[in-house]
Amino acid sequence: MKDTRIKDNRKERQLLREKANKKNAIFLVKNRKKNYFLYYIVLLFFVIMTLVILCVTVFFNIREINIQGSDIYSTEEILENISLKKGDNLFRINVEDLREQILKKFKFIDYVDIQVKIPDSLDIKVEDASIFLSIKQNDNYIYISKKGRIIGTDDFEGNEENIEIYGLEDVLLSTGDFITKSDNEKIKCLDSIVNVIETETVENINFIDISDVNDIKLIYDNRVEILAGDLLEFDYKMRLVKFILDNKLGKTEFGTINIKNVKKAVFTPRE
Repeated sequence: MKDTRIKDNRKERQLLREKANKKNAIFLVKNRKKNYFLYYIVLLFFVIMTLVILCVTVFFNIREINIQGSDIYSTEEILENISLKKGDNLFRINVEDLREQILKKFKFIDYVDIQVKIPDSLDIKVEDASIFLSIKQNDNYIYISKKGRIIGTDDFEGNEENIEIYGLEDVLLSTGDFITKSDNEKIKCLDSIVNVIETETVENINFIDISDVNDIKLIYDNRVEILAGDLLEFDYKMRLVKFILDNKLGKTEFGTINIKNVKKAVFTPRE
């Protein structure tokens, strides 16, 4: 009996040792896997950091700068006045800041589009300003481009077929500014009117009078006065005006279209 108990105790101790060894083996495997995982994470981090450093120092440096679109400013003149040169890194260029630099330095540039071309070139497309609106202020005219930039008149030849604006005599306008960024009520009104005219393709508008933003007046083809009232449903008003001009009036008729009431457009011929 005693020998049997001894044998049983030995078996229990052996089983306990085997269980303990098994647990230790599992722990070691898990611990080894955890160490490998951390090792690969650290390795991946250093690889990524190395690639980032190479990208902004060695690779993707500018070899070619293409500037197109301007008949007023040369490529050399633009490059001399902005913080950009060959050898700069593409990934370190702030495209929006570069765009603002060009617009700020060159008041006769209306639009700038910058495209990064991997691996080593930069394309800059600019659009020269042309006169679209002329604002009457006392005895002078202030000229505004199609993108809404105030371009003045100094040494600039623009399109003579522009829309004359009345009612902004007391509004301060500075050359180089964009009217689209103004907080002035009349300037905002003018911007809305011009956008609708462009969208609805109402052509041959000669004059816009916004002396009273609630009593807007336009002249079409120097022969039809348009009484538009305020900006409420202005896009619908212009669609209706365009329909009348294109389908109801003769090419030589003079008169007035009253569209203040959007439910009823009235044309009064000039006697």
